[in-house]
Amino acid sequence: MRPGWRFALIAVGAILSFDVLASVVSRATGWPYPAWGIGSLAVYAAVGFLAGRRFSIKLAVGVTMLTGVAESTLGWAISWAIGPGRQPGMLSRPGVIAGIVIAAALMGALIGFFAGLLGVWVREGDAHDRG
Repeated sequence: MRPGWRFALIAVGAILSFDVLASVVSRATGWPYPAWGIGSLAVYAAVGFLAGRRFSIKLAVGVTMLTGVAESTLGWAISWAIGPGRQPGMLSRPGVIAGIVIAAALMGALIGFFAGLLGVWVREGDAHDRG
């Protein structure tokens, strides 16, 4: 498997693991599930930064976009099954779901671009310091 694909699978696994954790903790403690959104953004930023540092901005954008799609589809299904992701009436409105998936993909791409840019900048700074 190519390293970029392996990284993408790890990124998707990370966001889905985060969704499981957030759902379980929300359900157990009553902590509002939407408050975990900042953690999702942090995962997107980490994915973008690491992809930019190791690979390229292009891969950072693509992988964080994929991460957003995974979270807004599989991650939502996971949180729905656990409990806190249930939104009454949402499943009967496919346009809303499509909009959420598109928004998550675009947000992932935007975060991936800026975090990836930072990752490239750090990588180039490290190379300059060594060289």
